[in-house]
Amino acid sequence: MRYLKILILSILIFCSISFVTIINDLNIPALGFVDNPCTLKIGFPYTFYHQFLVESPIPNSGWGKEIIIDYFFALAISIGLYYLNEYLKRKTT
Repeated sequence: MRYLKILILSILIFCSISFVTIINDLNIPALGFVDNPCTLKIGFPYTFYHQFLVESPIPNSGWGKEIIIDYFFALAISIGLYYLNEYLKRKTT
């Protein structure tokens, strides 16, 4: 059961980090954030998806193998958080 908790937590962390990197690339003209409106990069610490515009209107995109590294990064974070939580529970009781 605890491995299922770790797996679900790592998936949630991975999706959350990926979503936050998308927010960084949103272009909001009213706020003056239009740096390069034709690109989109997803992934932290490594970019695993990159979309760019070469010729209008069809965007080009590329997936990288870094998605596996990013997921293992999220898995390591979730394992660390799980065991830290277990340690703190044992310490307080």
